[in-house]
Amino acid sequence: MAKFTTYTTKPGDRWDNIAFAAYGNADLLGEIIRANRFIPISAEIPSGIELNIPVKEQPEADRSLLPPWRR
Repeated sequence: MAKFTTYTTKPGDRWDNIAFAAYGNADLLGEIIRANRFIPISAEIPSGIELNIPVKEQPEADRSLLPPWRR
């Protein structure tokens, strides 16, 4: 089951700048578009729309690379 956070759009928001803010990578806009199929695709998203932002699982860090006091 996918986990989501929500984001309410502001004036001037676009899919790519929302993806960059959420993931640090504008190329991941497809993830957000797929989670919000009810929103029409347009250059600019109207303000006040609540979007579902999929939470991306972070891979667990290799603890052996940490200094001993941080393990």
